[in-house]
Amino acid sequence: MKKNIIIAVLATIVVGFISLLIVGLVLEENYSYEPSVPPSLVQEEFVPSTKDQEAKRLYMSGCDENGDQTQYCLCTWEGLGANFTISQIMEMGLEYEATGTMPDKAIDIMADCLKYIN
Repeated sequence: MKKNIIIAVLATIVVGFISLLIVGLVLEENYSYEPSVPPSLVQEEFVPSTKDQEAKRLYMSGCDENGDQTQYCLCTWEGLGANFTISQIMEMGLEYEATGTMPDKAIDIMADCLKYIN
């Protein structure tokens, strides 16, 4: 019973994220501002792209709607992001919508973060 509740919560979060991500990426395609940076100012360390930052913002707003699950949502975002591209995360969400079954690879990562659920 508890496992079903956890899966339902995770599924709701992923579906919400996918919906927000799709809307955000569609809107971003219509309007995008990327400042020009001279090559002399480019840092060699990794700097997340605007789309990566927007995807994280959308994920967090869908996952942590009430502001009380920030640690859990950060954990799941980092786990999913470390193992999958944004496109792959979207595909998993679409697979869930189509089949009603969360892909095992997503459940394992999300389950590791359950310790942060309030």
